[in-house]
Amino acid sequence: MNLIYKEGTINGLNVNIGFFQLSMNILFLIILFAVLTVSLLVYRKQNKKIVSQSQSIILMDQLLGSINMSNGAEANLNTLLGILRSLFPAQDYFFYIIDENHNCYALKAMINSTADPGDIRPSYSGLSDFAVDTYSPQVSLPVEEFPESVTWGCEGNETIVKLPVTGGKGMIHIRLLPGTSVKNAGILELFGEKVKSVLDVILGMESEFSKHEYINVPSFNADSKAVIAVDFDNMSRTLLNVSIRAAIADGGLFIRKENSEYDIPVFTGLDKHTENLFKLDTNCHNSLFSLMGSNKILTLKKDDRKFFHMPSYLESSGVELLILINVKKGEKDGLMVYWYKNIPNLDRYRITTMMMLSKRMGDILESHSSFKELADSYSGVLKMLCQTLDSINSNTVGYSELMSRYALIICRELKLSEKETQEIALAAYLSNIGILGLKSDIISNKGKYSVVQFETMKQHVLIGASIIETTLANKNIAKYIRFHHERVDGHGYPNGLKGKEIPLGARIIAVVQSFMAKIMGRSNREPLPFEKALEILSLDSGSQLDGDVVEALVRWFRKKQEPVLNTGRSLGPCWEMRCSPSSICSRCPAYKSTGKNCWEFDGVNCIAHGNRCRSCFIYTEAIYRKGLFIANK
Repeated sequence: MNLIYKEGTINGLNVNIGFFQLSMNILFLIILFAVLTVSLLVYRKQNKKIVSQSQSIILMDQLLGSINMSNGAEANLNTLLGILRSLFPAQDYFFYIIDENHNCYALKAMINSTADPGDIRPSYSGLSDFAVDTYSPQVSLPVEEFPESVTWGCEGNETIVKLPVTGGKGMIHIRLLPGTSVKNAGILELFGEKVKSVLDVILGMESEFSKHEYINVPSFNADSKAVIAVDFDNMSRTLLNVSIRAAIADGGLFIRKENSEYDIPVFTGLDKHTENLFKLDTNCHNSLFSLMGSNKILTLKKDDRKFFHMPSYLESSGVELLILINVKKGEKDGLMVYWYKNIPNLDRYRITTMMMLSKRMGDILESHSSFKELADSYSGVLKMLCQTLDSINSNTVGYSELMSRYALIICRELKLSEKETQEIALAAYLSNIGILGLKSDIISNKGKYSVVQFETMKQHVLIGASIIETTLANKNIAKYIRFHHERVDGHGYPNGLKGKEIPLGARIIAVVQSFMAKIMGRSNREPLPFEKALEILSLDSGSQLDGDVVEALVRWFRKKQEPVLNTGRSLGPCWEMRCSPSSICSRCPAYKSTGKNCWEFDGVNCIAHGNRCRSCFIYTEAIYRKGLFIANK
C-alpha cells in the first residue's frame, strides 16, 4: 500500500501531516484500549464485590436462620458446622469455644461428612479389609494457637485447616478428606467473619439461660411450647439481653399488646424510677404502637418530630435514639424497643440480627399465648378436681376455695403485685392437687398415717408440681406447690429449704394451711377455738412458719374485727366465711339470712361441712370477741 505524505509548513517547520495523523490515531487506540481494560478490571472487581456482598447476605441470613431458641449451644454449633459442610466439603469439623477464663479453647461441637442420619454409610460384609478411622481431635487448644487467618498444616497423616472466628471467641478445625487440598479458602474467610455475630448470639443465649433456674420434669414429656410457656419471662429476658448486645444498645424492653392492654415482661437499661413510670404510661404505649404502624423497623431520633410523642422522662434519662422492631405473630402484637444514649453506627449484620431475634420473640409470644389459652381451660378442670377431693371428707368441704381466699388476703396485706398475688392464690387453691396421684387408701384415710403412708403422702407436692408444669405451664405456681411443706427452720420437705430459700408463695401457703388445719378440724379431732388457733400460729412463727406472713394474717383479722368488736355479730355470713357450696348451704335455714347469726337458727346444716356450731371458728371467734369486749368494759 502506498502512503501519500503531504508536507506543510507550521511556523516555518516542515511537518509530515500524514505520519502525524497516523501516530495520533494509534495513540488514541492505545489509550482507548487501556481505558477499556481498566474499566473491565474495575467492573470485574465491582462485580466480584457485589457477588461477595450477595454471598455475605445469603450466608448471614442462613446462619441467623439456623439458630433455634429451644436448642442449646451445642446443638446450634452443630447446625453452624452443618452449614459450613455444605459450603466446604471435608471429612470432619470441630468447633472450639474459648472458655470463661480465656485460658484455652474447648471442643464444644463436632460433625463429620456422614453426620446426618439420612446419609448413606458404607456397609462392610467382612469379606474385604477396611481402614478404621482412629483420628481423635484435641479436647482443648491453647489460646496461643489462634490463627489470624485461615491456615492449614499436618497432624500426622492428616491435613487440618484452622478457621478462626473473627473476634477470637471461637475456632473451627476442619479435617480434609484424604487426597484433597485446600480450595476456595475465600469462603472459609467469609464464614469466619460472618459467623462471629451468630456465635455472639449463641454464647449470649447460653450465658443468659445459665443465670436462670429451669424446671426439670422427669415424669412428664412437656413439648417445646410448654417449655416456652413455663419460662416465657426468662426466655424473653434472655432474648432481649442478647438482642441488646447485638444492637450495641444501652437498654431495651419488650412490650406486648393484648385486648387493648399492655404488658412489659422485660425492661432493662434505665433506672427503676423511669422503669416504673414507663410501665404505667399507657399513653406512651399507645404512641409506640401507633407510630410503628405496619413498619418492620422504625428509628426515632431525639431531634425528629415523631420523638416528641415520647415522654419527657425518657429524654431526661439521656435517651438520644429509639429503635422499634415490630413483633407480630398471627393475632399477637408486640414491640422490641432499644434505646441509645449516643447515636450508634449499626452495620447491616447487626440490623439483620435484630430482625432475626425479633422473629424468635414472635415465635415465643405466639407459643406462650396459645399455650396460655389452653392452660386457662386446664385451670378450671383442676379446680373442679380439687373441689371433688374436698368433698370426699365433710371436714374439708370448701377447703381449696378458702385456702385461696386467705392466700389472697395475705398477698394484699404484703402489697404484692397483682400478677404474683393471682399466682399465689391459684397455687393455694391447687396446693393439694397432687393427692390425685396417690393411692385411694391414703386419700380416704381418716386417722393418723403409718410411717410408710406418711412418706408416700409427702410425694403429693412433687406430683402436684409436675401436674401444674405440664398443664398450666406456670413455673411459679409449680414452685409454690412443690415447696409449700418446707419449714423456715429447715425441717420440712421435700428439699429441707430454710428461711428465704423457700419461695414467698410457698411460705404463704404454709401459713394458710397451718391455720386452716387448726380451725377446720379433722374427723378424729375437734377444731381449735379461733383465738387459740391464732395463738399457736404466732408461736410457730420463726420456727415452722414465716413471721412476716403470720403477722400479715393476724393483722388482717384484727382490722376485720375492729368494726364489729362490740356487736356480737360474726365477721361475715357463715357460707362465705367457710366457702361452703350452695348444694350444702341451700338446705340450711341460715343461708342468705342477714338478720341474725347462723348459730341462732334451729336445724342448721353445719354437720354437712364437718362441724358443729359450738366448735365452728365463726362462732368461737365471735364469742371470744364478745367476751373480750365485756372484759374491757
